[in-house]
Formats: sequence, structure tokens, C-alpha cells
Amino acid sequence: MTDIKKAPPEAAGQGNKSIPIQNKGTEKRKTKTEIVSRVKSELKAFQDVEITTDKGRTIKLSGQLFKSCKNEAEVEQRIRQYRQVESEKENYILVGNHFYYIDEDGVLHKRNAGIIELKYDKYFLKSIASFVSFCNEPSNTNYLQIVNNRWNIASPPCFYPKAGGEFPQIKAMLEHVFGEQIEFGMEYMQVMYLFPKQRLPMLVLASKERETGKTTFINFLTELFCHSSTVIKPEQLSSNFNSSFADKNIIIIDEFVIEKTAVLERLKAMNTQKSIGLERKGVDIETIPFYGKFILATNKTIDFARVDEEENRFWVRGIPTLKGKNKINMLEEMSKEIPAFLHHLSNMPVKVSRGRFWLHEDEYYTSELAEVKANSRVWLQKEIEHLAKDCFLKNTGLDCFQMTASEIKEYWFRNDHRITREYVGRVLSNERNMHRRYVLSHTAVSDTFAHIYIEHPGQVYTFNRIDFIKEEDVNIQE
Repeated sequence: MTDIKKAPPEAAGQGNKSIPIQNKGTEKRKTKTEIVSRVKSELKAFQDVEITTDKGRTIKLSGQLFKSCKNEAEVEQRIRQYRQVESEKENYILVGNHFYYIDEDGVLHKRNAGIIELKYDKYFLKSIASFVSFCNEPSNTNYLQIVNNRWNIASPPCFYPKAGGEFPQIKAMLEHVFGEQIEFGMEYMQVMYLFPKQRLPMLVLASKERETGKTTFINFLTELFCHSSTVIKPEQLSSNFNSSFADKNIIIIDEFVIEKTAVLERLKAMNTQKSIGLERKGVDIETIPFYGKFILATNKTIDFARVDEEENRFWVRGIPTLKGKNKINMLEEMSKEIPAFLHHLSNMPVKVSRGRFWLHEDEYYTSELAEVKANSRVWLQKEIEHLAKDCFLKNTGLDCFQMTASEIKEYWFRNDHRITREYVGRVLSNERNMHRRYVLSHTAVSDTFAHIYIEHPGQVYTFNRIDFIKEEDVNIQE
């Protein structure tokens, strides 16, 4: 049996100062201190660490952000967290007094400051980029998102010119759409691309036939101009909110037919106005520059709208059926040709402007436009006949009355700014074959069918009951 020797008391006392448990505790404290010291030392390397956000922005992070990290894995996790937060921060902006979230299509959505702070923190809210106001500065060749500390709501281009390619499908489509006016059609496309602020005539694609390629051409334009274009319905023009198109450069109106005078007048005014009130739900109206160019697609060839004789805003093209072309894959092929097409537009000789819509009005005048104007004249003729007929029905003892063109405009069409006295005179002379004659005084009839005695002389048109009232009209009245 092995003897166990006890240590002397002195030795035992000395041993009490360095018992294994105490030694282990000291070593643990020492080891933890060394680890913390080493981690902090290692973290010094992260003081100037750079991270890149989803949108390519480079940010430097200070090592102070990693004080609580105990190892490199936690440091990496913290870096990922900050990268995610910084990337999400790029999706928010403060414009004026309102916060907005920018979705993947670049569309702005108003956000509440309290909700943003609840989702992140107050420091996130304070670090969101702020801007004085919105601006609208479209450019396909030198786009800037921020202009003089203002957020540019115009969209950047999606395609860029590339040399060395051909564009046979695009060329075929443009020849199909513009026909004998292809030279001006190419110039029209060049101006839209190089000079997005320039006013252009409203291009009307009119056809009753099916499979004309109108939809393909529209889809090509939305592909070419990407987020700078939009397709809307005619009724959106009369909506209280216009944020869907107010900042767009190419505005395509599908199934275009306008019967209300007020809507048509608004469209024509927008084609020439320099600014527009940007109206969003829940946001105050803000005036911004407006550079919209309208392209109208319609199945009505002569009656999509009433167009006055002097009107020069419309370029009406009758689109025939698309024949002899690969229509199934045409749009896909055209999309591939866009860079080469843009290179061609960029290198075409630029002509000088010849009118307020760049082209001279004779250069985009068409027989289709003449038909639309003729149909509009017929409408005014019918309206005058209808009013004259009512005058006789309401005044049974009246055999005739006389009115000048100015009086017809004043008493019957006072609020219709499309109609002038000259226009009234041409319709009466050309469509009804009525001739003016000079009189010293005459009796006119107002829009309320009241008699108005005119004492001063004038050139009048004579309306006879026999020319407007038929027997069946009298029988119906009785």
C-alpha cells in the first residue's frame, strides 16, 4: 500500500495562495482580457472598412460601430446589417416636407415619418437624403438625378447608342407608320430622342382595320423610352390626379375618342403649355415644367375628335394592315435593334426647327387630317341647323330671322372657344350655300329663343322657316 505524505503546514499555507481553482480563475480572467484586447486590436482594421450598397454607393464604417462584437463572425454580421440598412436608406428621400419611398420602377410613394422611424430608428430618419423640391429635367443623353438640390422626377434612359449595328425591323415599322412621310417621321423620332423638351405635333395613329401594327409600334415606343413613357386612357385626362403622366415625356393615349369639348381643349392646351400642376393623393399641388408629347391610337378615322380648320396640332396617319412581315417576333427583334437605332438618330444631321412643333405644318399635313376637319365642319353645320330648327319651333309665328356670323358666335356658341365667326361663316357659305346680304337692321334670335332687334347695319345670313321645319316636325309639336 502506498503511503500518502502530508505536506507541512507551512507548505500547505503557501499552497493556499495558489490552489488549482484560484489559478484557473486567474487564468480565465487573464484569457478573457487577452481575447477582448486582441479583438479590439483586430477591430482597428475595420475603422475604415468600406461597404457597397445595392445601388453601388460606397460607405466607410468606423470601428466604433463594432465595440460590442466579440469575434469576427459578429463583425461580419454587423457589416451585413449596416449594408442592408444603408441600401434601404437609398430607397427613401425627403422632398420639401414629405418623405417618399422609391420602388424598383422609380415610382415615388408617400410615406409617414412615424412609420419609417418605427421600422428603423430616428437616426435612420435623420440620415435620409433631403431635397428642396422636385424638378423635371428629361434627357436621354446627359441625364442627372439631382439638379441644383432638386429631385429630378424625369426618368433615366434604359438604352444607349451602340455603333456597328443595323435596325431593319425598326426601319420597316417606321416606313409602315409614316409611309410617304418617312423623312419627317425619322426627324420626329430624332427630336423625341435628342431634344425631349421640344414640342411636337400630336401623332394620331388611326385605322378601322385590325392587325395594323399600331399596338406593336406603341409597345416599341414604351420599350424605347422606358419609364419616360406611359399609356393612359382618355378619361385620365379629366382626372383630378395626374401623377401617372405629368412627369412623362411620351404620353400614349390608347382607344382615343374624345366627345367632351372640355377634355379636348385640355389636351390641346397640354400639348403647348410649359408647366403643369403635379397632383398626387395626399400631397399639395406642385407646379413643374411639362414636356409631354402625345401619341394617340384610335379606331375612329374621321371622328375621334372635332378638329377646327385652323388647327395644326394633329399629325394624322392612317395605318394600313401590316403585311408581309414577321409580326410574331417583330417587337422582340425591334428591341434588340434599339442601341443601333439610337446611334443612327444621334448621328443623323440635325435640321433647324421650322415651326412651333419643330416641323412645318405643311410637312405633317395629310389627307386623313383633311377628312377629320371636313367631318368637324359637318358637325358644326348640324349644330347650327339644330339650333335654327329649335328657334322656329319655339316661335311658331316666326317665318324668318337674320343673324351675322358674329351674332351666331355670340348668342349660340359663346363658351365654345373652338368656334370663331370666320369658322361659322365658312360653314354657312360652303356647307349650306347661304349668302350674306347687307341690311340696315334685322331681328336675331338668342340661345334662349328670345327675339333681339338689331338696329345697326350688318352682313346677315337669312334663316327661313321653310328650310328648317318639315311637316312631321309640326305634327310632332302638335
